[in-house]
Amino acid sequence: MTTDKNTDYNQLFLLFFLLSFLISGTLAAQVSPQNQTKIDQCKSLEDDEPLQAISFANGIISKLKNKNKPVYYGHLTGCLGWALAINNQKDESRLQAEQLESLTNTLKDSKDKSSLYMRAGGIFHILGDRVGAVSNYNKAYDVAEKLHLKKELIPILVNLGVLNSELKEHATAINNYNYALKLMQEIEDFRYKPPVLFNLALTLNGQEMFQEGLDIFLQIEEMIDDNWPKGRVSQVYSGFSNSYMGLEDYVNANIYIDKTLKLYNETGVQDDVRIMTEVAQARILQKLGQHDLAKTYVNKAYDYYMNPEIQKGLNHGSNGLGFLASVLNDYGEFEKSVEIYKLSTDLYNKFQESFNKENIAQMQARLINNQQSQELLDLKHKNTIEKLKTEQQQDKNERELLIASIFLVLLTLFLIWLRILNMRLKKVTLRDSLTKLGNRRALNIWLTKNPLKSNSQRKLWMLDLDKFKIINDEYGHDKGDLVLIEVSKFLKSLKTPHNFIGRWGGEEFILITDNIYSENVHQFANKILSGISQIPLGDNQQELNITASIGIADVGVNSKTAWQSSLNKADNALYQAKDNGRNCYVIYAQ
Repeated sequence: MTTDKNTDYNQLFLLFFLLSFLISGTLAAQVSPQNQTKIDQCKSLEDDEPLQAISFANGIISKLKNKNKPVYYGHLTGCLGWALAINNQKDESRLQAEQLESLTNTLKDSKDKSSLYMRAGGIFHILGDRVGAVSNYNKAYDVAEKLHLKKELIPILVNLGVLNSELKEHATAINNYNYALKLMQEIEDFRYKPPVLFNLALTLNGQEMFQEGLDIFLQIEEMIDDNWPKGRVSQVYSGFSNSYMGLEDYVNANIYIDKTLKLYNETGVQDDVRIMTEVAQARILQKLGQHDLAKTYVNKAYDYYMNPEIQKGLNHGSNGLGFLASVLNDYGEFEKSVEIYKLSTDLYNKFQESFNKENIAQMQARLINNQQSQELLDLKHKNTIEKLKTEQQQDKNERELLIASIFLVLLTLFLIWLRILNMRLKKVTLRDSLTKLGNRRALNIWLTKNPLKSNSQRKLWMLDLDKFKIINDEYGHDKGDLVLIEVSKFLKSLKTPHNFIGRWGGEEFILITDNIYSENVHQFANKILSGISQIPLGDNQQELNITASIGIADVGVNSKTAWQSSLNKADNALYQAKDNGRNCYVIYAQ
């Protein structure tokens, strides 16, 4: 399992939801107890019941003037913006985040100002605006550090850690989380410990340190109580599942991913989150041998992402398309896998192409809103423009190299697919479809690859099940097929590098041995007869006993004529064994 498979989905989606936990303690000194109760009520709804939170916040904000109660107004605006983002109303959410940022700029330095900046950063973060997120997180950090507010620094460090994780700066993220835990210890305030541990565990999973991640998730599980929102509990269970997958403990991984999906049913999670969780479960079910359900989930995800309307809303990092392509490939769905991989690659290319442009546009908006026009003028300076052009050219070169690499990867996948297909076709043509033993074509190939040596005592064994027609007539052909399969399994147990075992036709089998010498024939023949007679084929109503007869002949010369002669001799010996009463062997003698 790769790092991307474990982190893209959790780091880029689950962490966003957890951000709301981090702002739920730094509340306004300027807010009355009655108003504080309303803020808490709104925040208790914003994750699991966003529509109710939106209605609740709008009902209060419409009656307020922010100049009279700016901190109270700011907290409700933050709740409204977060709930709109959770409800996928991105444009409306962005307006609330920008309004909250502008309002917070007017406040004096205080705990409330740091808290509201962090709330604005969290909303920008969940909207995918990392420039806005970093800008507000840094403002929150500056205020908290200036006022020596260790308690307020903790959630800011964690939010910055989340950004570090998304940008694959895992070591920096881990440092931020550990520093936050250290501050908690210093001030003896552990209210943020669950989300800090959660993000730390996810980051450790992302580094493939699955046992360390699991140990932390076990700590978190002990903290869960009835007051935890179901959305956050589902995130913890999803993290558990990823840890167990990384440790290849697929039974426990399946238990926790089942818990995750159950909570999704109760909270109404977004479709793309559910789809990718089901793909993760498909990987687990595949390892557990439950392929029918696994394929159902995988094909459902493929149909979902092939919908043109769904593709319009996709962006790089908000999905696990690479993971889906990998599972499809494992199931031999190579065309579907290539389609999904191409979709993921297209999203990545568009992201690379627009990333600098979007960052500059977002930064300009931040500077204008914050009246930092001088920095905007600096961006327009000739040297800066030339530098941007150089960077754009480098991005273009990297894109062209990426496209060429992708083409080579697709070509390689196609050639591998052809090779696998040819190998499978060859395997099918050399195996009996019922017993999976070698057929006559496989026998000819074996004889060609294993010519008779001068000192060899090669022997040909013809084996026929006794009274097999009675089994088909009395018990049906399904029972007859079962007998052939079980006998074949026993014969396969005798396979060595020095013999060939195959199905000759009907209930007749053929063995060729190079390592059974004359003095050992009796022992080996009795081993075969005894083994077949002891195969358990009965049921609760009637015991079914199977026996066989064997004809044995020497193979002395490498030629078609000699081979045909040996076949005739073994066949004659086999009929002699039948005449002798069955369940015995006869060695052909002149």
